[in-house]
Amino acid sequence: METINIITDKDLLAFKQDIINGIKEVLKENKTEERQYLKSSEVKSLLNISENTLKQLRIQKKLTRILVGRSYFYARSEVLGLFSERTENAK
Repeated sequence: METINIITDKDLLAFKQDIINGIKEVLKENKTEERQYLKSSEVKSLLNISENTLKQLRIQKKLTRILVGRSYFYARSEVLGLFSERTENAK
């Protein structure tokens, strides 16, 4: 004979809390890691450049962008490489 398990409201609330706590833990871990991609505004701020200069860097193929939804993102490694290049040239 097969047993039937009954799920109560209390069980559902405990399950919900477990899921919420799991999501919070994942979000907390992600905040401590550096993101692999930067938004346009972050790139402009980091490199201290204007929108037009950012556009020129794309045209010159020094930076590539990725479209996600309505926002463009740039690989952190490319941006940091360009940052190093710009600081070395300024010396």
